[in-house]
Amino acid sequence: MVTLSTNWTQVPAQETCKLPEQFNTKGTKGSAFSTVSLEFHYDEDCNINFLEHVTVYVEFSFSRYRGDTEIYLKSPSGTTSHILTYRPFDSFVYYDRGDLSWTYMSVHYWGEDPNGTWELLFRSHHGFSAVIVKEWSITLYGTETDPYLGDNQLLTDKQRINQNDGSNDTYIIIGAVIGLSTLLAIGIILLKKKSVSTIVPSKSLSKESTCKIISHT
Repeated sequence: MVTLSTNWTQVPAQETCKLPEQFNTKGTKGSAFSTVSLEFHYDEDCNINFLEHVTVYVEFSFSRYRGDTEIYLKSPSGTTSHILTYRPFDSFVYYDRGDLSWTYMSVHYWGEDPNGTWELLFRSHHGFSAVIVKEWSITLYGTETDPYLGDNQLLTDKQRINQNDGSNDTYIIIGAVIGLSTLLAIGIILLKKKSVSTIVPSKSLSKESTCKIISHT
Protein backbone atom coordinates (compact mmCIF):
# COMPACT_ATOMS: atom_id res chain seq x y z
CA MET A 1 0.00 0.00 0.00
CA VAL A 2 2.80 2.41 0.82
CA THR A 3 4.49 1.75 -2.52
CA LEU A 4 1.23 2.12 -4.41
CA SER A 5 0.49 5.43 -2.70
CA THR A 6 3.56 7.05 -4.28
CA ASN A 7 1.95 6.72 -7.73
CA TRP A 8 -1.72 6.68 -6.75
CA THR A 9 -4.16 7.61 -9.52
CA GLN A 10 -7.17 9.51 -8.20
CA VAL A 11 -10.63 9.26 -9.72
CA PRO A 12 -11.90 12.31 -11.64
CA ALA A 13 -13.74 15.09 -9.83
CA GLN A 14 -17.44 14.50 -9.31
CA GLU A 15 -19.83 16.59 -11.40
CA THR A 16 -23.47 17.33 -10.53
CA CYS A 17 -26.16 18.21 -13.01
CA LYS A 18 -29.81 18.94 -12.21
CA LEU A 19 -32.14 18.60 -15.17
CA PRO A 20 -35.09 21.01 -15.58
CA GLU A 21 -38.31 20.17 -13.75
CA GLN A 22 -40.99 18.44 -15.77
CA PHE A 23 -44.69 19.13 -15.18
CA ASN A 24 -47.39 16.67 -16.09
CA THR A 25 -51.12 15.97 -15.83
CA LYS A 26 -51.03 12.43 -17.24
CA GLY A 27 -52.62 9.79 -15.00
CA THR A 28 -52.92 6.01 -14.82
CA LYS A 29 -55.78 3.73 -15.82
CA GLY A 30 -56.17 0.46 -13.98
CA SER A 31 -52.85 -1.27 -13.31
CA ALA A 32 -51.27 -0.22 -16.62
CA PHE A 33 -48.11 1.89 -16.64
CA SER A 34 -48.06 5.54 -17.65
CA THR A 35 -44.79 7.05 -18.86
CA VAL A 36 -43.26 10.51 -18.87
CA SER A 37 -39.82 11.29 -20.24
CA LEU A 38 -37.12 13.91 -20.56
CA GLU A 39 -33.95 14.33 -22.62
CA PHE A 40 -30.39 14.87 -21.43
CA HIS A 41 -27.49 15.86 -23.68
CA TYR A 42 -23.91 16.66 -22.73
CA ASP A 43 -22.96 20.35 -22.82
CA GLU A 44 -20.57 22.74 -21.08
CA ASP A 45 -22.93 23.23 -18.14
CA CYS A 46 -23.69 19.51 -17.79
CA ASN A 47 -20.47 17.66 -18.56
CA ILE A 48 -21.23 14.15 -17.26
CA ASN A 49 -20.41 11.14 -19.41
CA PHE A 50 -20.11 8.46 -16.70
CA LEU A 51 -22.75 8.11 -13.99
CA GLU A 52 -22.21 7.32 -10.32
CA HIS A 53 -25.73 7.70 -8.97
CA VAL A 54 -29.02 9.44 -9.71
CA THR A 55 -31.63 11.15 -7.54
CA VAL A 56 -35.22 11.65 -8.67
CA TYR A 57 -37.66 14.13 -7.18
CA VAL A 58 -41.27 13.07 -7.75
CA GLU A 59 -44.51 14.77 -6.70
CA PHE A 60 -47.62 12.70 -7.35
CA SER A 61 -51.26 12.42 -6.32
CA PHE A 62 -53.33 9.29 -5.74
CA SER A 63 -57.10 8.83 -5.56
CA ARG A 64 -56.73 6.26 -2.73
CA TYR A 65 -54.42 3.58 -1.35
CA ARG A 66 -51.09 5.45 -1.36
CA GLY A 67 -49.04 2.26 -0.97
CA ASP A 68 -50.38 0.92 -4.27
CA THR A 69 -48.28 3.45 -6.17
CA GLU A 70 -45.22 2.04 -7.96
CA ILE A 71 -42.54 4.05 -9.77
CA TYR A 72 -39.68 2.94 -12.03
CA LEU A 73 -36.89 4.96 -13.62
CA LYS A 74 -35.45 3.80 -16.95
CA SER A 75 -32.10 5.12 -18.20
CA PRO A 76 -31.09 5.79 -21.84
CA SER A 77 -29.11 2.52 -21.71
CA GLY A 78 -32.26 0.58 -20.82
CA THR A 79 -31.49 -0.06 -17.14
CA THR A 80 -34.66 0.06 -15.01
CA SER A 81 -34.60 0.84 -11.28
CA HIS A 82 -37.64 0.16 -9.07
CA ILE A 83 -37.47 3.34 -6.99
CA LEU A 84 -40.90 3.04 -5.30
CA THR A 85 -42.34 -0.41 -4.61
CA TYR A 86 -45.82 -1.62 -3.68
CA ARG A 87 -46.36 -1.26 0.12
CA PRO A 88 -49.44 -3.07 1.53
CA PHE A 89 -49.24 -1.58 5.03
CA ASP A 90 -48.93 1.94 3.58
CA SER A 91 -52.16 1.31 1.64
CA PHE A 92 -53.88 0.15 4.83
CA VAL A 93 -52.90 3.32 6.74
CA TYR A 94 -53.31 5.88 3.92
CA TYR A 95 -56.41 4.69 2.06
CA ASP A 96 -57.89 8.13 1.27
CA ARG A 97 -56.93 10.50 -1.52
CA GLY A 98 -53.69 12.44 -1.07
CA ASP A 99 -50.42 13.82 -2.42
CA LEU A 100 -46.80 12.88 -1.81
CA SER A 101 -43.49 14.45 -2.80
CA TRP A 102 -40.21 12.59 -2.25
CA THR A 103 -36.65 12.29 -3.52
CA TYR A 104 -35.44 8.80 -4.44
CA MET A 105 -31.91 7.59 -5.18
CA SER A 106 -30.51 4.78 -7.31
CA VAL A 107 -27.00 3.47 -8.03
CA HIS A 108 -28.17 0.96 -10.66
CA TYR A 109 -26.79 3.16 -13.45
CA TRP A 110 -23.16 3.15 -12.27
CA GLY A 111 -20.76 3.75 -15.18
CA GLU A 112 -23.52 4.35 -17.74
CA ASP A 113 -23.70 7.19 -20.26
CA PRO A 114 -26.56 9.49 -19.15
CA ASN A 115 -27.05 11.04 -22.59
CA GLY A 116 -30.43 10.29 -24.13
CA THR A 117 -34.01 9.76 -23.00
CA TRP A 118 -34.87 9.11 -19.34
CA GLU A 119 -38.30 7.61 -18.65
CA LEU A 120 -40.38 7.62 -15.48
CA LEU A 121 -42.91 4.78 -15.38
CA PHE A 122 -45.67 4.75 -12.75
CA ARG A 123 -48.84 2.83 -11.98
CA SER A 124 -51.27 1.62 -9.33
CA HIS A 125 -50.13 -1.91 -8.41
CA HIS A 126 -53.64 -3.41 -8.24
CA GLY A 127 -55.36 -0.74 -10.31
CA PHE A 128 -57.36 0.45 -7.31
CA SER A 129 -56.09 4.04 -7.56
CA ALA A 130 -55.55 6.73 -10.17
CA VAL A 131 -52.00 8.09 -9.95
CA ILE A 132 -50.86 11.39 -11.48
CA VAL A 133 -47.22 12.53 -11.49
CA LYS A 134 -47.53 16.29 -11.21
CA GLU A 135 -43.84 17.20 -11.20
CA TRP A 136 -40.52 15.36 -11.43
CA SER A 137 -36.85 16.09 -11.99
CA ILE A 138 -33.54 14.21 -12.15
CA THR A 139 -30.17 15.11 -10.66
CA LEU A 140 -27.17 13.30 -12.13
CA TYR A 141 -23.93 12.62 -10.27
CA GLY A 142 -20.90 11.41 -12.18
CA THR A 143 -17.67 12.28 -13.97
CA GLU A 144 -16.66 13.70 -17.32
CA THR A 145 -13.96 11.08 -17.89
CA ASP A 146 -13.96 7.34 -17.21
CA PRO A 147 -13.03 6.71 -13.54
CA TYR A 148 -11.89 3.17 -14.41
CA LEU A 149 -9.00 4.34 -16.59
CA GLY A 150 -6.81 4.39 -13.47
CA ASP A 151 -7.19 0.63 -12.99
CA ASN A 152 -4.66 -0.21 -15.68
CA GLN A 153 -2.06 1.92 -13.94
CA LEU A 154 -2.81 0.26 -10.61
CA LEU A 155 -2.37 -3.16 -12.17
CA THR A 156 0.94 -2.06 -13.62
CA ASP A 157 2.08 -0.90 -10.19
CA LYS A 158 1.09 -4.23 -8.63
CA GLN A 159 2.99 -6.13 -11.29
CA ARG A 160 6.03 -3.94 -10.73
CA ILE A 161 5.93 -4.60 -6.98
CA ASN A 162 5.64 -8.35 -7.52
CA GLN A 163 8.71 -8.23 -9.72
CA ASN A 164 10.81 -6.52 -7.04
CA ASP A 165 13.54 -8.74 -5.48
CA GLY A 166 11.09 -11.38 -4.19
CA SER A 167 10.01 -9.26 -1.23
CA ASN A 168 6.45 -10.61 -1.43
CA ASP A 169 7.78 -14.16 -1.00
CA THR A 170 9.59 -13.03 2.13
CA TYR A 171 6.39 -11.58 3.56
CA ILE A 172 4.56 -14.85 2.86
CA ILE A 173 7.24 -16.88 4.65
CA ILE A 174 7.22 -14.53 7.65
CA GLY A 175 3.44 -14.72 7.84
CA ALA A 176 3.53 -18.52 7.72
CA VAL A 177 6.13 -18.69 10.52
CA ILE A 178 4.10 -16.33 12.71
CA GLY A 179 0.96 -18.37 12.06
CA LEU A 180 2.62 -21.67 12.96
CA SER A 181 4.16 -20.17 16.09
CA THR A 182 0.76 -18.91 17.20
CA LEU A 183 -0.83 -22.32 16.67
CA LEU A 184 1.99 -24.01 18.61
CA ALA A 185 1.59 -21.61 21.56
CA ILE A 186 -2.18 -22.22 21.63
CA GLY A 187 -1.56 -25.98 21.62
CA ILE A 188 0.84 -25.78 24.58
CA ILE A 189 -1.64 -23.69 26.59
CA LEU A 190 -4.45 -26.15 25.91
CA LEU A 191 -2.26 -29.10 26.96
CA LYS A 192 -1.35 -27.39 30.23
CA LYS A 193 -5.01 -26.70 31.01
CA LYS A 194 -5.85 -30.35 30.34
CA SER A 195 -3.11 -31.66 32.61
CA VAL A 196 -4.23 -29.39 35.47
CA SER A 197 -7.85 -30.53 35.14
CA THR A 198 -6.80 -34.20 35.37
CA ILE A 199 -4.58 -33.74 38.45
CA VAL A 200 -7.11 -31.95 40.64
CA PRO A 201 -9.62 -34.85 40.88
CA SER A 202 -6.85 -37.32 41.78
CA LYS A 203 -5.88 -35.14 44.74
CA SER A 204 -9.46 -34.98 45.99
CA LEU A 205 -9.74 -38.75 45.72
CA SER A 206 -6.56 -39.24 47.75
CA LYS A 207 -7.93 -36.99 50.49
CA GLU A 208 -11.15 -38.94 50.64
CA SER A 209 -9.31 -42.22 50.96
CA THR A 210 -7.11 -40.84 53.75
CA CYS A 211 -10.14 -39.68 55.67
CA LYS A 212 -11.68 -43.12 55.46
CA ILE A 213 -8.53 -44.84 56.83
CA ILE A 214 -8.36 -42.47 59.78
CA SER A 215 -11.99 -43.06 60.71
CA HIS A 216 -11.43 -46.89 60.88
CA THR A 217 -8.46 -46.62 63.30
